[in-house]
Amino acid sequence: MDVRRKDLLTSIAFAAFMWLFMCGAALLILWPWRPANQWQWTAFILGVPVIWGLGEYLGGLFLSDKLSARISRRRFSLLRIAYALIVGLSWLAVLFGIILLAGRILGR
Repeated sequence: MDVRRKDLLTSIAFAAFMWLFMCGAALLILWPWRPANQWQWTAFILGVPVIWGLGEYLGGLFLSDKLSARISRRRFSLLRIAYALIVGLSWLAVLFGIILLAGRILGR
């Protein structure tokens, strides 16, 4: 087996491990509301890392240092805290809506 193919297989195995690790972490966080049937499990396993990655990206975008400096120049600011709470709660509301919609579509 040449080196490039071995590196590719190692990368695929690592990506699969991280994908399942993220699903396991989300399952621990959401434990009482775990998937109940095969469609929910499929949606959970395929959707969690995508939603998690989107949340990380949007968090970095909306809570960046550059944007924080434009909101307030002070290091500690109630305005910055309020902004972070509004963004975080909005993201949770959208995520909760997606979960409710998926639960209705997938039959829970």
